[in-house]
Amino acid sequence: MSGAPFSFEPYPSPGPTAPPPSETRTGDVVVTIVELVALLLGALLVTLMAAIVGLFVEAGDGDSSGLMALVLVPTWGLWLVAVAASVALMSAKKLAFWVPMVAFAVWVVLLIVVTHV
Repeated sequence: MSGAPFSFEPYPSPGPTAPPPSETRTGDVVVTIVELVALLLGALLVTLMAAIVGLFVEAGDGDSSGLMALVLVPTWGLWLVAVAASVALMSAKKLAFWVPMVAFAVWVVLLIVVTHV
């Protein structure tokens, strides 16, 4: 041996690999935004329905402020939490599509509980 360097590769080089996790997850972002918009439309619909019910309750000499608070505060509060959590996860480049789904499930349970009290 004349001291010439040689290259030795003990394992074969890997083939094509998955994209690195630092890349943008376009599908997750699109699905998350669509779900958040659907939640927003649902919240607007619930707000409209609460306003209509409130008008009928007030027309019958009742007080609808308690109903409005019980329905609207959880609805908009949960939507704001879902938006904040989704943005935080997307900016950390983690999957966020599940956040609006969980928010919707919690929202449905809350509305069922609130309207049957």
